[in-house]
Amino acid sequence: QKETEENKKEYDEINYKLAMEVAKKSQEVNISQFIYMSTAAVYGDAGQERGEVIINDKSPCMPKTAYGISKRKAEIALLELEEEQEESKMKVCIVRPPMVYGKECPGNFMKLYHLALKIPIFPLVHNQRSMIAIDNLCEFLYQLTVQEKRGIYHPQDREYMETSKLVGYMRKANGKGILYVKKLNPLISTAVKTVGTVEKVFGNYVYVKSISRYDRIEYQVVDIRKVLKELVREKS
Repeated sequence: QKETEENKKEYDEINYKLAMEVAKKSQEVNISQFIYMSTAAVYGDAGQERGEVIINDKSPCMPKTAYGISKRKAEIALLELEEEQEESKMKVCIVRPPMVYGKECPGNFMKLYHLALKIPIFPLVHNQRSMIAIDNLCEFLYQLTVQEKRGIYHPQDREYMETSKLVGYMRKANGKGILYVKKLNPLISTAVKTVGTVEKVFGNYVYVKSISRYDRIEYQVVDIRKVLKELVREKS
């Protein structure tokens, strides 16, 4: 959803106030664990150079959007709520996934998917993006639940994804070829640092892999190729 001056308040009402109402009610009725779906957007640009964001366990939270700010506000309040408990301890989990993709997932991934099927020529840019398949995210949440975990988590797919490679996978899954070109690379390199849309498509934005590995939590059960095959099968 595009952020506007008019809907800024809604982000706070839903992502922060509503989440806290649910958490406090859960605490009252002795729910043992509360999992809050947060976002990589709580990092903003994480103090890195624009177009090159690498997030590790030392990266500061610097949200820049109403979405990211409201999510971070809720994170802080939930962790304080957990600390303030005296008797019945409700475990709080904060989950910060990167872009989620897969069957019935709305957002930029499906926009790129539909675009990829229309364009046989695409720039060859070697960038890296952290992403997570909905199947992997669901498995991760299941593991958090059955193991009664608490804390802050950063799940992601096993592999980083290149946008150019991703478009190629999308076309190949649909039986289409692709021609990569490098002529626009100098222009794209400049635009990545100045134009928000280009940055989202071709910039680097990753979690270092070490912060996505957890003892006794095996959750990376599918990869991008399998997800795309299922998408094609679903639409056939």
